[in-house]
Amino acid sequence: MRLYTGKALANALGLTASEIENLRKAGVISYRKGTTYELEPCAAAIIAHCKGKLGEKKVETADYATERALLMRAKRMEQEYEMGLKDGTLHDAKDVEQVVTAMVLNFRSRIMAIPSRLAARLAKESDTTEIFEILKEATDDALNELSDYDTLFANETDSP
Repeated sequence: MRLYTGKALANALGLTASEIENLRKAGVISYRKGTTYELEPCAAAIIAHCKGKLGEKKVETADYATERALLMRAKRMEQEYEMGLKDGTLHDAKDVEQVVTAMVLNFRSRIMAIPSRLAARLAKESDTTEIFEILKEATDDALNELSDYDTLFANETDSP
């Protein structure tokens, strides 16, 4: 019977001295004589303790039926996605990005063109109500383009 200090036991088992102390406090191992440990019983107790912890975690192993159900669900979702793309209820993110970009750029260009397009006409006007109506008509025209996204989306996705 050979006795080891906590540090020597830790070195022999590949643990740290504080881990050995924690195992002692948890009641997994105990001193043999004074503050020394016996190697074989301590090693066996630590291994049993570790095996017990692994058993507690109970790693779930999926059986065939569960895996098959998950596979069938994934296939169904893929088919629903494909059908949604085909019937137009879903759109590819790339297509949506192109359409929104085109809409914003068209809107921007229409708004930016208002001053140059209307400057001469507004310079001749002195009635503020008439100026307001001209500006409102131009901005409404630009905003109407944003509201007609269905037509723009159909045009963008039809082209290759």
